[in-house]
Amino acid sequence: MKRKFSKILGVGVTLVLLCSLLLTASPVMAATAITGLTVSLSTSDISTGADYTITFDATNAVTATADGTPFDIIIAFPLGTLVPATGAWGAADISVQSTAGFGTARPVKDLDTSAIVTTAATTTVGPIVSLDLLAELGGDIGEGAMVRVQFKNTVVTNPATIGAYALSVSTSADTTAVTSPTYSTVAPTIGGVPGTVTWDNSSGVPMGSDSGTVPIQTAIGHATMGDNFTIKIGTGTYTDAPNTGNDGVTFVATGAAADTIISGAWTIDQATITLDGLTITGGITVTAAGTTLTIKNCVLSSTTVATLLDISGATTTIQDCTISTVGTTPTVGIEVNATTVVTGGSITVDGTDVAIDHDTASTLTLTNCTISGATGTGLKLDFATDAATITGGSFDGLSQALAITNGTVTVKDSAVINNCGVAGATLGAGTAAVAITAGTVSITNSTISNSPDYAVLANGGAATTNVMFNTLTGNLGNVNNASGAGALNATHNWWGVATGPASGTVTAATGGTVDTSGYLGASAVGTFTTTASTYAAKATANVDVSIELVGGGAVTAGIIGVGNYAENPQDATPDPALADGFFDVYIGTPTNASDVATVKLYNANITSNTVVYVWSELQGAWAPCDSQGINAFGGYAWFKTGATITPSITELGGTPLALVEPPAVAGVLVAPVISAPETGDDTVALTPTFAWEAVPAADGYYFEFADNANFVIPLIKIDGDMGRLIVTAYHYATELPYSTAYYWRVKAVSGTEAAGTLAESPWASGVFITMDEPEEPTPPIVVEEAPPVVIEQPDIIVTLPAETPITPSWIYVIIGVGAVLVIALLVLIVRTRRVA
Repeated sequence: MKRKFSKILGVGVTLVLLCSLLLTASPVMAATAITGLTVSLSTSDISTGADYTITFDATNAVTATADGTPFDIIIAFPLGTLVPATGAWGAADISVQSTAGFGTARPVKDLDTSAIVTTAATTTVGPIVSLDLLAELGGDIGEGAMVRVQFKNTVVTNPATIGAYALSVSTSADTTAVTSPTYSTVAPTIGGVPGTVTWDNSSGVPMGSDSGTVPIQTAIGHATMGDNFTIKIGTGTYTDAPNTGNDGVTFVATGAAADTIISGAWTIDQATITLDGLTITGGITVTAAGTTLTIKNCVLSSTTVATLLDISGATTTIQDCTISTVGTTPTVGIEVNATTVVTGGSITVDGTDVAIDHDTASTLTLTNCTISGATGTGLKLDFATDAATITGGSFDGLSQALAITNGTVTVKDSAVINNCGVAGATLGAGTAAVAITAGTVSITNSTISNSPDYAVLANGGAATTNVMFNTLTGNLGNVNNASGAGALNATHNWWGVATGPASGTVTAATGGTVDTSGYLGASAVGTFTTTASTYAAKATANVDVSIELVGGGAVTAGIIGVGNYAENPQDATPDPALADGFFDVYIGTPTNASDVATVKLYNANITSNTVVYVWSELQGAWAPCDSQGINAFGGYAWFKTGATITPSITELGGTPLALVEPPAVAGVLVAPVISAPETGDDTVALTPTFAWEAVPAADGYYFEFADNANFVIPLIKIDGDMGRLIVTAYHYATELPYSTAYYWRVKAVSGTEAAGTLAESPWASGVFITMDEPEEPTPPIVVEEAPPVVIEQPDIIVTLPAETPITPSWIYVIIGVGAVLVIALLVLIVRTRRVA
């Protein structure tokens, strides 16, 4: 028993000694020695040399072996990757380092080339690089340390195929590989090369070409031979920094703007220069006074200049261009220091960028341009004599659409400001869509919507702010005069509901005022003018206004605003209103008591019965204007307003008007009295003119003309709302036949069939006969006296003819008897045939 136990004990001791020797011969590392493997590339372009940075964590401490056996890190690259072969590595191609972890940090160390072994790639496996890591680091790697291996000097070439790749890392002590997350490769962005630039003279004849390093500037040098050259720029990328050298030169791309790129800074220092269809990434500076620059169909963006287009010369026109300040460098799209006209196109901004910075005494006209961005400012004005007119177009998504600290700004004709402004903790603590510090501002016939703060904020004593005939909906706040001075006129707007702006969305500081009275009952087509005594707005709002001083003297100019809309702004009118027959008229600053304004309201459905009604806020009802009338030929109704006329000028501050059509009164129309042709007249001309006397209260007349008394298929029939005659005569121009009877009739009408108000008089009828065809007169007989005839009597010898015998009378008896016998024979034959 003891001997058996001794054998078992001996075997156990032997196994323990063997295990101890094995552990001493190998580094101590966990079964999974590598975690947190990541890979980053300096460039992801395919078939391009790249620096690879590989990092991983050592789970446990890594120590050198007692017998000096290398501890290798084995990196297997994906198939298609190219690396140097063994012995071809450079002295600084690979570096390694590690953090301390629970040990000692190992500083960056470039590997000795003898410590790098490459196994070439096969058809199924990419190249493998083994590194004798511990020998190169000069010590152990502590537990939890982070290890970095960096392939430098772009000695590793990415695979040639675009795709997602991963490499794997293992150790010589633990061959279980850890695979990295995938990294992607892409095709490289290929920069263009300069194309060919040609130049034509003013007659369009090619004069030369160049494809050198600065072909645009070369062409400019040749264009100095004469004015009005055209320089044609082929597709490509140009590093030129052009400086125009002569007047009247046109630069035009021969291909698409996206394929014709000029990266240098462009200086415009000559007059009447045109740039057409180019992409300019180096910015444009307009320097020379008197320069007239046209930029159209171009793209302006940059990564190197702060201002994409700096205008300090004379008039510059920008048409249908795409401008972007998105990125880190550009901060201003267009710097306006001279007269500038922007039509169409788009400007995109971000950050604190400004699309258009207008800060010098000059004029800006912005028409149908789109300005947008996640942040940024659309238009900034800060000079007292700045003047900007914005027509149509849109501002969208900006921190601020308009930042006006001075100048005169007019926004009109369907401009849209949407989703602009910055929300604050409370209303007014953020940024308004339109912020006004000073100046004169008018916004009409436009839309301001969905602002997270106020739509319009006047803060700082703005001299004049008029916001009229607009749509303001979806804003957290609508209008705010926070300056405590001045007035903000926000009358005649549509606030989304007929009851006006919501409570709390209109505010004013002490000393300042906001007027929103006279709000519209529907979205309006409106327009506005300042310091005018007349305002012809028929084309935009179907209203004309003129102010006159009764009794002579100077006319006092005022602020005039007008609007036209389809829906009823107040309670129902007493009589049916005409389609699109609702109006608002605002006449401000009526300083003279004797001023009288004449207002014309245009509508295609006006009749002689149309009446102009005005809404009385005091009575809460509609009432007819005191002094009014109809001009059927002009297509308008008119009324007058003054200090003592209903409505008075002061009442028009918030008063809507309506064109109504009273229903026709039955029996008031009598049949017209016929003037010509008179009934029974039989001498009527072949192209007759029909006439009758006017009927009071008639809007027009129906007329028929026929060749039968029942008017079946008449020759002329005139009736209907649009076809009726509004005069009391009709001329038939086609020539009728002679001596023919015709019938005609006419009746008076008022009201319209469409409105159900048509009233008709009885017919007044007439009949006439056209004139007889005139007989052609017998031509007169002209007797001319014959000249005298002298007759000479010749000697005449007369030969008498032989005597003619006379026929005897018995011959005639024989002929008569023969004739009787022939007749008797014929009668006998006929009678014999009948018996048979």
